[in-house]
Amino acid sequence: GLGLFGGTFTGLPVAWQDRFLAAAARFRGAGGLVHVRVSTRPDRIDMGMLARLRGQGVDMVELGVQTFDSGVLARSGRGYTGDAAVRACEMVRKAGMALGIQLLPGLPGHDAALWSEDVERSLALKPDTVRMYPCVVMAGTGLSAMFAGGEYVPWSLEEAVRACGQALLAFWG
Repeated sequence: GLGLFGGTFTGLPVAWQDRFLAAAARFRGAGGLVHVRVSTRPDRIDMGMLARLRGQGVDMVELGVQTFDSGVLARSGRGYTGDAAVRACEMVRKAGMALGIQLLPGLPGHDAALWSEDVERSLALKPDTVRMYPCVVMAGTGLSAMFAGGEYVPWSLEEAVRACGQALLAFWG
């Protein structure tokens, strides 16, 4: 399989999306690629775009949901709500594609109770895959400035590992 990750695929100019997907299509078939997935933001898809991606051989869309909590999303400057994230997940399914959900525990205002709710909402949406990326503060970012100003304290490594471990048990349960 081929995964086009590391950014907002659907935020690229359409010509670049088409170029990458055409390159992938050349390797599809017997003995070649059997699965193509892209990663994007919940607020960067619509049904027309999903139909275009599916028509170009994309099998799965992974959505960088981060959390379904609108308050945490707002504090983190994500630009969409939890309801918008749910609607995006539903659109991917309606488009006939496999769904991936990416979660980012430990954002500003996130706590263990909200994380449990994120896991439950993800389970209810029945994704084909879930990726968990504990939040890491990088120098020079907005989170770094919030941390330096005392507005945000990231989860400890132990908290993040514990939360993700509990989520894995729920997903495999």
